[in-house]
Amino acid sequence: MVARVGRGPQAVLILARIEGEDQHWISGVDRSVLVIRGGRVVKTFGFPENLKDTHSKQDDPVDRLLHRISAPIEHQRFVDLDVGQHYGLPIESTLIPQGPRKVTIVEIELDTIMVREQNRAKTVEWNFENLYWVDPGDGFVWKSTQYIARSFPPVHFEIMKPPAAPA
Repeated sequence: MVARVGRGPQAVLILARIEGEDQHWISGVDRSVLVIRGGRVVKTFGFPENLKDTHSKQDDPVDRLLHRISAPIEHQRFVDLDVGQHYGLPIESTLIPQGPRKVTIVEIELDTIMVREQNRAKTVEWNFENLYWVDPGDGFVWKSTQYIARSFPPVHFEIMKPPAAPA
């Protein structure tokens, strides 16, 4: 994948390992790590502020379900942040389909569906928006813009080649 934080330089990340549903993508430049589960960044390492964990009580719609929504849906998840010692911080989300969009990744044009996720962490007065460009056939997240912390800009990433399915 390629990724960048805010308007920073773009870096190539390599899939270092897969643990269950978690894909650990590592940067060769600074050894920072994005852990992605079903298209959502669920953990980070090596950032000024790290996302230590993400969990929810129900299925995460970002995990291969976004291509099926036709109207806004609500979702709640909980995150642990290492700065400020926030554990189990509730985040209320509204996922809103935006319709078909074409994206170009490594000179290949892809048909996708864009989904906007409006997020609210009321207890710390944090509002933010994530964006997902998903495959209309299987919901795979090809491209995304996601906030992982309050102290810096979002992470933008594009998957250049999806991981191979386990044998």
